[in-house]
Amino acid sequence: MSNNIEFIAEQFKDHIVSEHEQHGSDIELLVWQKPNTFIYKVTYLCHKNVLFISGDIGEAVFKWSYPIGLKAISECNIDYFMEKCEASEGGRYWREWDYSVALKCIVDHFRNSDKKGRANLFHEFRNSFGFTCLNSREEWVNLGDNREEFFGRDAWEWIYGIGDVYPLRAQAWLTGLKMAFEQIGINNAPQNQNPIQI
Repeated sequence: MSNNIEFIAEQFKDHIVSEHEQHGSDIELLVWQKPNTFIYKVTYLCHKNVLFISGDIGEAVFKWSYPIGLKAISECNIDYFMEKCEASEGGRYWREWDYSVALKCIVDHFRNSDKKGRANLFHEFRNSFGFTCLNSREEWVNLGDNREEFFGRDAWEWIYGIGDVYPLRAQAWLTGLKMAFEQIGINNAPQNQNPIQI
């Protein structure tokens, strides 16, 4: 996740808050963009308890059960933020598959397993499927009953979402909003009008 945030921050490094308007207590608009371009431009429009996001990296709608402002949304973590997703190109509970996350979960499972012969079991799993079953969520789910012999009867409790991660663009929406409010905070910081002369 931190690698994604670093990547996103790099894409947004030249962005500025080109608009930030409050219309009464119900509507707030913020536009985050690199000057003179629409590349990775994001528009955030908050109306009472609903956030509308649009722009170059996609569209989505988020909804809270109480009125909220953009600053408060910027302080959310990604888990809470994505819980509020009502609509997006990937649906309400949008996740993407990440092979490396799934592989780490499998390796950690075998490493932490107290089963006898776990090393043999790991090699047998690797040799049986060659980890090609981790190429996509569909391939992993289609592994079906074969999972039980390698992961035990309780595998169904944790096994299905092992490679699910929040989409990069969803992370970018929240990261962009956080960066925008950091920039607003810096721009609004009080300046020392009477510097001390030495």
